Amino acid sequence: LPAASASVLAAACSNSLRRRCDPGSTLSISFTFSAEQPVELPAAGLPLVAPPGHMIRGMRPDEFAASLFASVMKPERPEPFRGEPFSVAHLVHTWSQLARHKVASARNQAATVELLRVLAEVVVVGDARKNPAVFEAFLEHGMMETLMGFARAPDTPAAHLVVAQVLQSLSIITQNVKTQSSLFFLLSNKQIDVLCKLSAHFERDEELLCNYITLLKALALSLDNTTVQFFVADGAFPLYTEAARFANSNDPLVVSAVRTIALSIYRLSDESVRRIVLGVSPHGFWRTLAQQHERHSTTLAKQLSLASAPAAFLTATAFQTAAAFQTAASRPREQALGRARLCVEDLLDSLFYANDVMASDSPILKFSVATELRPGRRPGSAVMEGTRGAGSEGTC
Repeated sequence: LPAASASVLAAACSNSLRRRCDPGSTLSISFTFSAEQPVELPAAGLPLVAPPGHMIRGMRPDEFAASLFASVMKPERPEPFRGEPFSVAHLVHTWSQLARHKVASARNQAATVELLRVLAEVVVVGDARKNPAVFEAFLEHGMMETLMGFARAPDTPAAHLVVAQVLQSLSIITQNVKTQSSLFFLLSNKQIDVLCKLSAHFERDEELLCNYITLLKALALSLDNTTVQFFVADGAFPLYTEAARFANSNDPLVVSAVRTIALSIYRLSDESVRRIVLGVSPHGFWRTLAQQHERHSTTLAKQLSLASAPAAFLTATAFQTAAAFQTAASRPREQALGRARLCVEDLLDSLFYANDVMASDSPILKFSVATELRPGRRPGSAVMEGTRGAGSEGTC
């Protein structure tokens, strides 16, 4: 290439790659020029602007750079499987392609997401067809480890969709695997316990957090008095404690899922597990629910008061007609009633949830909940610390 095109081409290549690659990627480009004069390339981060009308081999610099990288940066596509669908061979074929994608990138993102979806589909359909060899292959090839590698991927735009699909695929597998032995082996896998402890990895992203909590809910709904032992070790119960951290989330779907997780665990009849659950419950967990009751009740009373108050700030002389005056006067009342209805819904949800918990057959759980829901209690009081102090008497 002529020397005059060198710096312009380098800048165009740099810009082209920046658009195609993930932020933070390390790029290395080597150029060989047949030039009689020394070539000055642009400094990093300072791409040059091509002079008007500058052409390289009949193309603008950006077009020429795009043509150079078109084949290299072309998005990957999954290799089609031509054998019997939903078989062991289909599963291994899908997994072998996933295993080659060590890191999610802009180039392999779409292919990785599709392969993860197909992987879950093959496992679920294989289990539905009573083919134990499919799930055995899932365990034998360490596919859970492969999925965990994607779940712990760094926070990049390309990895975001991949991580979301990993969580969705695991939720689908957990919810739809019905064979008792397959479910037993799935829940006993140590990678599931590790995944339960990754809440900090997902909590910064609303979509990932929702997918993560949905997976925890699927796991909790699959528990019984035997499989719950896989999630309890050394007095820790991450499936419960990690979910309980989001009991006060701003997302109502997350809050609903957390309550479902808690109820599923509370309904287990293993008293030792119940004691562990109460022992590892976040400080003031039930008192927080009581504070929500108080807040909803206070807000409800305020909105009802606003709805019933006369519109004293309005004067009929400011309106041309009586109808216009009535419309303006009724608008604040309608708004207050709308907010009051929302408060009633939130309050009823919380009360029904507390009622479901109190309906369990665990005296230990009932006593603990009733103690923290006593009126007049505040977080940090002597009773909250498990001791009785002055002024701690109250009614449940």
